[in-house]
Amino acid sequence: MSVVSSRVSGVSSILKSPGVRSQLIRQSNRVYFKLPKDLKNIIYNFESGNGTKEYEDLICILQDSSIKDTDLIEFLSNVRQCISLLGPFHKVFVETLLQIKWTSRSLDVTSSYKAFIEDLICMQIHYAKTTIDNLVEQFKPEEDVQRLNHIHDILHKILKVVPMSSELLLQSLIARFPYIVHGTHTHEVYVYALIQILEYAPQLRSDILSLIINRLMVLDVNIPRLEIDNKEEDLMDDGSECDSILGNENNVEENNITETDKIHPIAHKLDIGYGAKLVKAVQFRMSKWIHDYINMQDYSKYIDDESKEHSVFYSVCQALFLIITKRHNDYPDSKKYMLYLQELDLAKIITCKLNPLKACHPDIVHNFAEITRMYQLAYCYTIIENNTRNQLPIFDSKNSTISIVENFFPFNSYTLPRSGQRIISLLRHNVSSSECRTTIKYKEDIEYMTTY
Repeated sequence: MSVVSSRVSGVSSILKSPGVRSQLIRQSNRVYFKLPKDLKNIIYNFESGNGTKEYEDLICILQDSSIKDTDLIEFLSNVRQCISLLGPFHKVFVETLLQIKWTSRSLDVTSSYKAFIEDLICMQIHYAKTTIDNLVEQFKPEEDVQRLNHIHDILHKILKVVPMSSELLLQSLIARFPYIVHGTHTHEVYVYALIQILEYAPQLRSDILSLIINRLMVLDVNIPRLEIDNKEEDLMDDGSECDSILGNENNVEENNITETDKIHPIAHKLDIGYGAKLVKAVQFRMSKWIHDYINMQDYSKYIDDESKEHSVFYSVCQALFLIITKRHNDYPDSKKYMLYLQELDLAKIITCKLNPLKACHPDIVHNFAEITRMYQLAYCYTIIENNTRNQLPIFDSKNSTISIVENFFPFNSYTLPRSGQRIISLLRHNVSSSECRTTIKYKEDIEYMTTY
């Protein structure tokens, strides 16, 4: 082992072994420690192997001691003069500086610390990731939110000095998003901080909004409904602010509805319920995905594997059927919309071997059948009648049964009381129960097809 690597290893182990650090911690009455003024000599001596203890003591003081603002300002000024000397060899020392609690100190300290960070990034770019990670970690505070302004100020400067660091920032934001076990306040502050980043990093707008929607969606599907019902609404009570932030980010919503591979299959079904309330663009994406899935099954080596799950496929089909049912009167140019619907090739979907009409909720199926028959897009009643009589072969079940997709569409009921005053009037009621006139429609279909 080289002399250099052994000294680096020794500095790293200082965090775990007894010594100056433990002595400082054991002190009942914490005293203020004076920081050395000859930092350059300490660095040179450590690199030459003659001043290891002095170097390690300095790190311990920075980690565990109370330091006066005036001393810290003077020390940061000395550090800035030695920035060119702080290569990768001094990683532990630099990381210690980055972990100093500075945001709650005086304005002079915060200004000095920001200047230090800016010089560090300019002259030692390899510390950019570590610096950004430490700053982002402070988006998860215990109390004071005002200190976030200092962090945003530094991040803004870093993005100006090193424009390519925006990718590092995005990676850090994703990696440090609070886990579900963190408290509500932590998530509030972190999401608020992400939204503030949009002001000075518009190039990350789509990615950050996707991150927020995706993580909140994961939180939503993992929170017990009882907790939601029992807690008073405190978040997102200003709808106009949310609208101004999100704008027309349709592509953000679409990406998060379809890219949910890492979520549990049950969560997939919940996501599809949300997707069923989106508009025309999502409708096209859904139909394309359905056709791709059908084509994949035609050539799949699992074509005879009756145990294969298709629950996501049936959920997407049900979402598409519901959109068509609820949105067919929303377009003033109905002829153009009908031409668009014809391009979806609904007939191929309902007649495929996976038989989605049997797996979707009966109320949705019958309403969809009425709409498609009215516009001559597809004829569902023959298939519905055969499904009722269990005459069609079932693709993925030996006993000719398919689990019905749950009729779950969370936007149909809004339980938050205050914002509900603005939201509930905008909601549409879900497909209501109606009498199943299957036999009559079946006969009408036969007569229609015979006539034409």
